[in-house]
Amino acid sequence: MTVVRPFLVRESGAGDMTIESLRRRRSLGIVNDTGAAAVEFAIVLTALLLILFGIIDFGRLLYVTQTMKAASREGARVAAVGKDLATVQSTAQAAGASAASIAKPNGVVTTTWDISTAKCTQGSPVTVASQVTFAWLTPIGRLPGLSSETLTNELVVDSSTTMRCE
Repeated sequence: MTVVRPFLVRESGAGDMTIESLRRRRSLGIVNDTGAAAVEFAIVLTALLLILFGIIDFGRLLYVTQTMKAASREGARVAAVGKDLATVQSTAQAAGASAASIAKPNGVVTTTWDISTAKCTQGSPVTVASQVTFAWLTPIGRLPGLSSETLTNELVVDSSTTMRCE
């Protein structure tokens, strides 16, 4: 008669654990998974935080884009009614001031218009363009296609509006 020893899983000084003893411990609910929950939580938390801050960044980008459109529209309207360049720039910059502060710390709205004279003539089109540099808060902006330059983590948000002079 041959005696077969049970398979040893781990050998330690405190005693050997066989497959039968591991099965018995698991059936009794005695399992040593002390670090598994922490590791799983860290993995899930990283993904959730990336999603959360990505939503915040894209919300900021949407707000800045809409505000820049409104700023160029306000500037074009002021230019279309015959105001001078200084008034057009101050109006567009005032309309885009909130976008500049959200887009980037110490952000500045740049406003240009396309006519060479100080005022536009009746019936001619005038185009006012406004732009601001947007800085991503999260590394999501470093994805290809989201930033103008991948290394700077910034995006230029611009808008232009054309209206006929009155």
